[in-house]
Amino acid sequence: MRHLVVKSLSLAWPQARFRALLVIILAKFIGQLLLSELMVEISKGGRDLVNWYGGTLFLMAVLSLYVQDFTTWVVYTSQGKFNEDAWNDYSRISFTSRRVATAELFVEKKEKCVTAIFLIVDWGLPTVVQMISTLFSCIYTFWRAGLTIYLLALLGVCVILYYLFIREEQNSFTQIHKLLRNENSSLKEKLTLWLPEFQSGEIPPETMIDIEAQMFANNRQVELQWNKIMGRTTIISELLISIITTTRNYGSESRFYHR
Repeated sequence: MRHLVVKSLSLAWPQARFRALLVIILAKFIGQLLLSELMVEISKGGRDLVNWYGGTLFLMAVLSLYVQDFTTWVVYTSQGKFNEDAWNDYSRISFTSRRVATAELFVEKKEKCVTAIFLIVDWGLPTVVQMISTLFSCIYTFWRAGLTIYLLALLGVCVILYYLFIREEQNSFTQIHKLLRNENSSLKEKLTLWLPEFQSGEIPPETMIDIEAQMFANNRQVELQWNKIMGRTTIISELLISIITTTRNYGSESRFYHR
C-alpha cells in the first residue's frame, strides 16, 4: 500500500499549492532569523525594538495558523483519495488472494496507512520545518552575539557526550523496539484469531486479558527505555546551557571589574 500513500500525497499537492508551501517555509525561515536579530539587538540595549519583536511574533503566529489549515486540508484530501484507491484495489484482487489477505487484515493495514499520512503531513512536515528554522536561528544568534566559539565547543562536547552516554542506550532502544514490535504484532494476530472462540465461550476472558497485558508490558518497556534516553539528553543539554551561561556571565563581570 506504500505506493498508494505516495500517489495520494502527490495528487493532493498540485504545483500551485506546492509553490505556496515553499513560500510559507521561506517566510518562516526569514521570520525566525528576524526574531533572532531583534532579540540580539534588544539584548544589546535596543529597547525601541521590543514592539517590532512583538509584532513579528504575532505575524509568525498568524502564519502558523495558515500553515496548520493548509496541512489539514492536505491530510484529509490525501486520506480520502487513499481510501478510495485502497478499496477499489482490494475489490479487484482474486478470491484466492482474498483468502490470504483477508478483509480484516486489509482494513487493519489500510488504517495504519491512513495514520501514516496524518503523521507525515500534519505532524512530520511542520515539525521538520520548525526544526530546520530553529537550527538556522540558533546558529545565526550565536554568530551575531559573538559566541561562535561557544557554539563550536558546545557541538564538540555534545558529540563526545552522545558517544559516551546516549549512543549505547539508543542502539539498545532500537533493538528492543524492533523485537517487541514484532512480538506485539504476533500477539495482536493471536488476539484476532481467538476472538471467534472467545465470542463462543470456548476461551475464557483471562486468556484475552493476559495477551493484552503482555502487549501493554511491552509498550511500557519501550516507553521506559525512551524516557531514559530523553532524560539523559535533557540533563546534558541543561548542564551545557548552565555552563555556557555561567561562563559568559563570569566573563562579563570580569570585564566590568577590570574597567
